[in-house]
Amino acid sequence: MTILSDKVYGCIAGAFVGSAMGAAVEGWEWRNIQAKYGVLQDLLPYAHYRNFAKPGSGRTRPAGTTEDGVERIKLLIPAIGEKKGRISAEDLGKTWLKYINPENFGVQMEPCDEVLYNIVASEVHPSYAGLHSDFTGIVSFARSCSPHWTHQCLRPSSGS
Repeated sequence: MTILSDKVYGCIAGAFVGSAMGAAVEGWEWRNIQAKYGVLQDLLPYAHYRNFAKPGSGRTRPAGTTEDGVERIKLLIPAIGEKKGRISAEDLGKTWLKYINPENFGVQMEPCDEVLYNIVASEVHPSYAGLHSDFTGIVSFARSCSPHWTHQCLRPSSGS
């Protein structure tokens, strides 16, 4: 019998593999993908964020590299796990400072992430970091919050 946590881990693994597979064709219309690859079945290197790549990074991300959204999910998971429940912006900020490798900016994480990281590192409360960013209107974490919902699904209901 499969338990819910096995399914959750499977979903997270699927998200990581899907991200790595889809990164090379992110933003493409399906017709263009079909014309170039037929059915995309391989992990491919990609460079669609070429303008943001860190100098000397080779400008091409290796096959199997996840994209920025999954990198943010990877930061949410330990924040939730360490807190053992709902997290606040402050909890997430602490996780950023603890787990982000600044060498990853321009490689897998984007310039907006570097700006927010530096703002939080300068001791601005994470709730206000977005107010000081040049990337206004960006929705980077709201679309990457699936681990938070996962935690809620794993919580036993009060009727159990």
